[in-house]
Amino acid sequence: MGAKKVGLMGTIFTMEQDYMKKDLEKAGIQVVIPDKEERELVAKRIFEELEQGIVKDSTLEEFLRIINRMKQEEGIDALILGCTELPLLLNEKNCPVPCLDAVEIHLEQLLNLAFVSKLAR
Repeated sequence: MGAKKVGLMGTIFTMEQDYMKKDLEKAGIQVVIPDKEERELVAKRIFEELEQGIVKDSTLEEFLRIINRMKQEEGIDALILGCTELPLLLNEKNCPVPCLDAVEIHLEQLLNLAFVSKLAR
């Protein structure tokens, strides 16, 4: 999709550890995470709300503020939804940058690999 700088939202572990960032950075894509206070808020909302199936407009507003700040100040041109619950709240219709659902991307890749493997037989 041509993204050069992406934001990453998820659990504290996902945002602060390198496992999701390494391959992107090797491909020349810079990964930006929310600041410490924002990371704590995102993680709290994931654990206390989204994991419980609670989706609040106020949480969407908080997340959009974070995303818009990252877009304006950091120059992100897409956002990785690095937690399975984030698509409950964020999507292409309400996010100011394109959303990349990590689970959906992994599933597509697995299906592609399975299909290629089956064709090779």
